[in-house]
Amino acid sequence: MFAGFAFATGPFAGLADWSGPTPDPGPTTLRQAVRRLLLDAPAVAALVGSRVAFAGSGRSDAYPRITYLCPALTAGRDLDGPDGTAEARVRVSCWSDDPIEAEAVGLAVTESLDGLGPVWVGSIFVADVAYLREYDLPEYEGDGGDAQTYQLIVDFEFDLRG
Repeated sequence: MFAGFAFATGPFAGLADWSGPTPDPGPTTLRQAVRRLLLDAPAVAALVGSRVAFAGSGRSDAYPRITYLCPALTAGRDLDGPDGTAEARVRVSCWSDDPIEAEAVGLAVTESLDGLGPVWVGSIFVADVAYLREYDLPEYEGDGGDAQTYQLIVDFEFDLRG
């Protein structure tokens, strides 16, 4: 594509060439981009602050909090080989000791991510984010008491370009 090229019509109308340089030198991986998106969402930050971690956190960490995984990344292909696109599944876990709070965090995450795009997040171009499904997984603390931890998992599909 040519430098300065912009799409004239369609969902990317007015968007500059996605293969060119990006203005933000921030995240360079999908993991970093997801964390940035969650921390930059005002509704999410209001509930969890900076308690957003990849892969996991300790049971002693404060509630509410978010952990996330990127369990699948599939590169796009056409008859000529790789086409510069990818689909990623992102799983966001919303943790709390209160089921209503866990649900509120899950709702904030869903409203912040579902339908997002097209947007640059550092050097990652997110064309679209789609809500897939939700799981409700409460669990006992394991100390023999009645205390439960509530985990609401929200799955998304990220369509990436670049």
